[in-house]
Amino acid sequence: MKYITRIAIALSVLISGLALVPFMGLPTQGFNWQRYAGVYNPATLQVNHDTGAPGSFFTVFGGNFTSNTPVTVSANGVVLGEVLTSDSGELMFLIDTTGADLGFYMVEASGNESAATQIILQENAPQWAPENEGVVFSLPAGIAAQMIFMPVIIK
Repeated sequence: MKYITRIAIALSVLISGLALVPFMGLPTQGFNWQRYAGVYNPATLQVNHDTGAPGSFFTVFGGNFTSNTPVTVSANGVVLGEVLTSDSGELMFLIDTTGADLGFYMVEASGNESAATQIILQENAPQWAPENEGVVFSLPAGIAAQMIFMPVIIK
């Protein structure tokens, strides 16, 4: 019985090898993984100025979104409205900070993909005029987040 099992295993290996004989003359080509390395590009959101005084206008640019799709724009979790992406998956909108409080704002664009950027309103920062034309969203008062910097003490 011991020899029959060994003979069966040897025959199955031999037959498996014989089954591959017709494929021996085919050209071989390695898997070109580099071709697929840049397939996934995450959505991005960038702002033209990081900081500004209240009353400033910030232009936000987005890329790598699904084309011709509505994207919801929010700041610190409060929905400001929607904007439609272009044929190439790009978007642009303006943030009007007239009447907004000093502080930190996380601006997020969410559709099939999501991306975020931040702006900070400071008293001593320059006030930026609108630099582009497009959909304008106003930041409401009372949603600013305050950043507290705590010292690090190592003992």
